[in-house]
Amino acid sequence: HEGETVRIAVAQGNIDQGVKWSREWADRTLEIYERLTREAAAQGAQWVVWPETAVPGSVNRSPEIQERLTALSLETGAHLIVGAVAVEDRPDGRRGYRFYDSAFLVEGGAVTGRYDKSHLVPFGEYVPLRSLVGRFFQAVARGIADDNVTRGSGPRAIEIGVPGGPDAVTAGVPICYELIFPDLVRRFVDDGAGVLLAITNDAWYGRTGAPYQFLAMTAVRSAENRVWTARAANTGVTALIDARGRVTQQTAIFEEGFLVADVPIRSSAAARTYYSRHGDHFAKACWVATGALVAWGLRAGRKAAKAGDERESR
Repeated sequence: HEGETVRIAVAQGNIDQGVKWSREWADRTLEIYERLTREAAAQGAQWVVWPETAVPGSVNRSPEIQERLTALSLETGAHLIVGAVAVEDRPDGRRGYRFYDSAFLVEGGAVTGRYDKSHLVPFGEYVPLRSLVGRFFQAVARGIADDNVTRGSGPRAIEIGVPGGPDAVTAGVPICYELIFPDLVRRFVDDGAGVLLAITNDAWYGRTGAPYQFLAMTAVRSAENRVWTARAANTGVTALIDARGRVTQQTAIFEEGFLVADVPIRSSAAARTYYSRHGDHFAKACWVATGALVAWGLRAGRKAAKAGDERESR
């Protein structure tokens, strides 16, 4: 059972990982996504989704970036969901900052919401026991952050307005690695999400099968929860996936572009799937049942062996 539809665009800027964080490319990256947003809005997009860390800077710390994003939203009439780094002062008064891998919501003239990634990539976004082994890993492995990314408070849905529409829509915005975990994505739907806006940066994988494997995992998340997913990936695969897990549109990898479609929003009154309601309870019950059967088999085997020994002793 699906309710209203929202015309959603997903943008793919195709920014090379080697220049993604360089100052020389910062302005050019924003220009690419601004142009894609204008083109998508010209096709009627009400929401435009940018990939994980698409913005080369901190939205909440840069007045210039905020001004560009809010001006773009006002100009196009579309609401933006953009991946970027969030930077906060440390709450304990220590020097330095906390960094988050975030999705920002830009509606008209203001930044109105934010979701912080809650399941981080070990040795990519944080180093376990950094104080003990961090220096060693940083010496032998490139690409590990200079400081740990801070974990968000947990999967939670956000309310997004619909330009020209009567009501806001509740959406989940799983970020990259989070899409691998079924129970985590389920919790967005449990929090009321009627659609998933998945953002990721798969440039790390190059021209391998990994981007397509990750797309397949995302499709399973849609099917598990019977919700549509709009997936924005920096270098692909950007895609639109229906509530049965079927990819309805997708881009090629390492090409610039966008997709746009009228996406049905799952109604809050719609019946939820067993997995969406109960999570991994059935799987856990299977483990318990398997353990019980193994224990029973071992016990029965010992009894049979003991009985055989007693017969022989007679």
